[in-house]
Amino acid sequence: MSLLVCRSLYKSFDGQPVLPPTDLHLAPGSLTVLIGESGCGKSTLLRLLAGLLSPDGGTILLDGRPCAGPGPERLLLFQEDTLFPWLTVAENVAFGLRACGLPAAERRERVARLLDAVGLAEKAAALPSALSGGMRQRTALASALALRPRLLLLDEPFAALDALTRGRMQRLLLELRAQSGQTMLLVTHDVDEACLLADEVHVLAAGRGIVSSCSLPFPQPRAPEDPQLAAARSTVRRLLADSVER
Repeated sequence: MSLLVCRSLYKSFDGQPVLPPTDLHLAPGSLTVLIGESGCGKSTLLRLLAGLLSPDGGTILLDGRPCAGPGPERLLLFQEDTLFPWLTVAENVAFGLRACGLPAAERRERVARLLDAVGLAEKAAALPSALSGGMRQRTALASALALRPRLLLLDEPFAALDALTRGRMQRLLLELRAQSGQTMLLVTHDVDEACLLADEVHVLAAGRGIVSSCSLPFPQPRAPEDPQLAAARSTVRRLLADSVER
C-alpha cells in the first residue's frame, strides 16, 4: 500500500505548464529521489506535496485521504536552512513542538534525543550564527523530524555544503531513516547522491513530468566504489541524457 498517491497532479504559471499531469506513488519508509534538468518541475512538485502551492488539477492522497494546504504530516526541508536566528539550536528544534502544544517535559526529551542523534547535543545553547553550514542543516533536519511527519520532503538540502560535509549529511540522513522508518522524497541534481541514497529514482523532463524511473534494490549503506552503484549511476545518466534529447 502506498503512503502517498498523486494522480494527474498539474500546475501552471501564467498559462504555461510547469508540471504536466503527473502520477507518483511512494511506499511507506521509502527514500525516493527526483532528478532532472533545471526547470523541469522537481521543486514545484515538492511544493505541491507540501501544500505550499495549490495544484491546478489532480489529487494528492496521504494514507488514502485527500490533503491540501500545509500540514505537519508533510514537511519540506529547503536548500537554505530556515532557522530563527534569535533562537538557540534547542529552541529552534522545539519551536514546532511548542506550537503543537506538546507538554514541556516531552518536548525537552524529544529535542534532547534528536540533538544527540544529529550530533549537536553540545550545541544546544548556541545561536545559528555560531554554527557551520552543516550544523545549521543538521539543526533544520532535527527540527523537521521533531514533528514526526509522515512524509519528509527535501529540496536539494545539501547542495550548498562542501563535499566532506555533504557526505556526512548523506550518511546522517540514511542513519536517521534507518532508525525512524521515515518516508522521504528528495530532489537533487547530483547523480552520485541520487544513487547513493535512493530506493527509486524518477527522472523528470521539462514539460513532460516523470519520463522514466530506475529502482535501486540493493541494501544500505552503499560504498561509492560498489560495482552495483557504478552500474546504477550509468543507468541514471543515460536516462537523464535521453530525457534531454527527446
